[in-house]
Amino acid sequence: MYPHRVGECYDKREERVVENGNGIDFAALFTRILYIGAAMGYFFFTTQLMQNILHYSALQAGFSFLPAMLLNFLIAIKVPQITQRIGDRKLMLVSMVALLIGMFLLSRLDAQSTYFNDLLLPLLLVGAGIGGATGPLTRIGLRDVASEEAGAASGIINAAHQLGGALGISIMVAASAQHTSLSGIALAVAKNHWAFSGGTVLAALAIGVISVTIRRE
Repeated sequence: MYPHRVGECYDKREERVVENGNGIDFAALFTRILYIGAAMGYFFFTTQLMQNILHYSALQAGFSFLPAMLLNFLIAIKVPQITQRIGDRKLMLVSMVALLIGMFLLSRLDAQSTYFNDLLLPLLLVGAGIGGATGPLTRIGLRDVASEEAGAASGIINAAHQLGGALGISIMVAASAQHTSLSGIALAVAKNHWAFSGGTVLAALAIGVISVTIRRE
């Protein structure tokens, strides 16, 4: 089959998935956009927080994420066992609440903040939230999709993933661009506050969508 014919077939399958009322779960899709938006903004702005406000080197900033990423990994591999006990929806809600609290705590940091007293806890919360939410969101998004349409539906989910990342960073950058007479570290702290406040709102909206629109198992 020619490449353009493959593309046409794939596009038609995506159209069928979108048109099928019992296909992809659009509440999960919208939640994914909000959640990934907050998560991508978190990585973008936390790195700036570490280097511009706390004066970490690039290497120090990278290693500072390590405990959170280890927790992320450990929770992600335990997701199947956790969802068997409490279900996908509850795990997503708990994960999103962890993400929200972590983003809020990050918005309160300033130049006097230290790693162990102030930064580590929100990093761990966000890491746990990301680790717990990704699998259930994908599973709920695909649970009503016919097996022959799963590839096309996965493509739509991946597109939402990319859209969420771009949208989230854009929102948090816009939130940080407040007109102010501050300069230097004071300006960086103010930008950090507004950026993570924007991320907190994204996480709160994700919780609202899950609570209202995603049905219980």
